[in-house]
Amino acid sequence: MADVVVGGAGEVVDLAKNVAVATPAGQLVGVTDTAVLTPAVGKPFKGRYMLVRVVESGAETDTVVTFKAGVTGGTPANLAAYGDMALPALAASSDQLIQIELSRFLQADGTVRVAVSGTATGSATFSVVNLSKGA
Repeated sequence: MADVVVGGAGEVVDLAKNVAVATPAGQLVGVTDTAVLTPAVGKPFKGRYMLVRVVESGAETDTVVTFKAGVTGGTPANLAAYGDMALPALAASSDQLIQIELSRFLQADGTVRVAVSGTATGSATFSVVNLSKGA
């Protein structure tokens, strides 16, 4: 089980209001690994929501992604107490966008962790659209 950083150029883009950006290509993460969605230096994930694109990378139909809850406490708006969120198994070669609420999934180090599970040959490609605070 390894951590795979999703945070480089072509993996995370910042989207400002009224501006278009190209869809990031993403980073491949195998089953039993964890995608660590990491903001660019100086551009933390600080809005309320973030878009995560997950593309199932093969013919598998049982790849599951689980967003890990962040640190509980802190502010009254903290939603980490709701726990992890496992999405239904991804369909083969599916391409999905998931809007997540950062107050539930943001870790103490400013990242978002997503566990990938399924058969030994499964994998998923992750990319992030970091929304502006005002979006």
